Amino acid sequence: MTILMSRDQRRSYPVNLEQVYPSLHQFFGGYFHEDFNLEFKDEEDAINTFLTDEPLEKISSSLAELDQVLEVEIIEEEASRYLEDFGSAYYPAARGRTALEWLKHVRERLASYVSSKSNADQ
Repeated sequence: MTILMSRDQRRSYPVNLEQVYPSLHQFFGGYFHEDFNLEFKDEEDAINTFLTDEPLEKISSSLAELDQVLEVEIIEEEASRYLEDFGSAYYPAARGRTALEWLKHVRERLASYVSSKSNADQ
């Protein structure tokens, strides 16, 4: 079960984000590791691979955890720290995005995929 933490709680003590957000840690650490640019042609290819290789419940879990991260209105500094703590070696500024914009972009990609799969099942 994922735990939702307030901004004050996140700032008041160090927390192991791998335990709090295991699906996001697996996604960012597994697909955006230090050699991701050798494995994927770009960040969109990494996301596409995640969407095609992982089961829908893992994608949905990652989306739910990302929603929890974003719903407490994190600031840019926190977004950068999250990416680092999740094990991501991807640097969004290299593509003209802030870390927060990148998290929101990833959220939209995951949400769109989950929605399309849900609609296809109806």
